[in-house]
Amino acid sequence: SYGTWHVTATSDGVPIETDVLVDDVKQYFITLDKAVATIEVKTSKGAAVKATNGYIVLTGSGSTTLSIPQNGEWVVTATLDDVTVQEIVNVTENKKYVVDLRMLLSIAITTPPNKTEYLTMEKFDKTGMVVTGTFKDGTTQDITEECSFSPQEMTYGMTTVNCTVAIAGVVQTAEITVTVNKRQGSISISPTSLSLTQSAKTKTITVTTENTGDIVATAGNASIVSVSVSGKTVTVTALKTGTTRITIYAKEDENYTQTGNKTCTVNAQLLPEKRPLEEMSWADIRKISDAGLASEYWSVGDTKTITLNGTVVNATYNNVKLQV
Repeated sequence: SYGTWHVTATSDGVPIETDVLVDDVKQYFITLDKAVATIEVKTSKGAAVKATNGYIVLTGSGSTTLSIPQNGEWVVTATLDDVTVQEIVNVTENKKYVVDLRMLLSIAITTPPNKTEYLTMEKFDKTGMVVTGTFKDGTTQDITEECSFSPQEMTYGMTTVNCTVAIAGVVQTAEITVTVNKRQGSISISPTSLSLTQSAKTKTITVTTENTGDIVATAGNASIVSVSVSGKTVTVTALKTGTTRITIYAKEDENYTQTGNKTCTVNAQLLPEKRPLEEMSWADIRKISDAGLASEYWSVGDTKTITLNGTVVNATYNNVKLQV
């Protein structure tokens, strides 16, 4: 007749038993030998446990260890009231296989982690946290080490980290509340002072910062120098003689706040524009002469008027003009 048949054999005085589920008119083949492996089943108290390879049926109750008589694929199930969970075990060698068929109903963060405030790019730290799982049989367990957490890296504006655990195909999730702030942006520049001359009108300032936001550079007096920015390089070009300051900062980005300001003092000393010698001041003439550029400004025979007043030996000069 159909049904479950209990088959027993004895080997060296040791009984070997198994159940065979007969549900069709056919020939059933079973091997009764010493166990080739064991399956340790972890499940809820009072759950009905069954392992079958399709025709051999092994049973137990609650957390138990089943002796497996044959290699092959075994379907292991645990049932308690209206809940059934299962796992397939491929038995290939003589060893103990462990199957987790605990019936997880819910999880809760019963103790929050020590660290809940983060800066961007920090990794989540579960230290101090306790995650408690509640199971079908009413028991609870600390399952913190079985949980995974995502995302792992903190980003600005994030408010929760997901705590997830999967047991016997049942997935449960809880949320951990976190606060994530941006890192304080910082910046340095080199050099912090520049001297621009006629022969070196343009120089650069190198900016060092972790910020990926735009670099902003402005001149205190835009008539003395012009300023441009490319990446983390600031280019300064003299327009006329004078002293001014360049103010530099980096805008905020997804990880860093806007930096504070850094300043570079710029002293520009340029030669005057080309004009007739007569119109030049003596100070400008001296600058051009010291630069060795007089021949580029004037030609041989160019003169400048000087006025003589006073007495030299016996000669008196009163508003006498000379071309020199």
